[in-house]
Amino acid sequence: MRTPTFVLLTSLIFSHLFIPQLAQQSPELKEASELSLSVMKLFKEGKFDEAIPLAKRALEIRERLLPPGDPMVLTALGNLGNLYNAKRDYNAAKKTFERLLALQEQQFGPALIRNSGCKIEIDETGKVLSAKDICQGPPFLTEASIQAARNARFSPTLLNGQPIKVTGVIQYNFIPR
Repeated sequence: MRTPTFVLLTSLIFSHLFIPQLAQQSPELKEASELSLSVMKLFKEGKFDEAIPLAKRALEIRERLLPPGDPMVLTALGNLGNLYNAKRDYNAAKKTFERLLALQEQQFGPALIRNSGCKIEIDETGKVLSAKDICQGPPFLTEASIQAARNARFSPTLLNGQPIKVTGVIQYNFIPR
């Protein structure tokens, strides 16, 4: 059986970690958080064209109400970039990721951001079967990203209602604090 490839990027998968409790937010930020949850659901379903306007609206709200380096703004930019990338609109993805990188560089400095990535294979239950470095970065980051990828767990990917094996890429952004 052929294994489909899906792009699994941590900013989409784990962005719910940055979404505060909805009850504690202003109505507009609550709307942005709800939109982001819908974006993640649509992304998982492969409905990128439906998700992009929602991701743009969530980003617009957050950029208007929050400081540029706020994690919710950065997550919204990452979500939009991941959607463009999944849709294979690489020019739009590049522009979006360049904006994200510029904001991260303003906040943390250009020399402090390091990326590492792993190609992973996930079984039908959501367990990571293998993780291999694809960025060839510093060894200490490579080892950390491989270990994190091996410890990750995912919801099973369904095709026609049946769980399937998938391969994908996880990108880790290491920012010293």
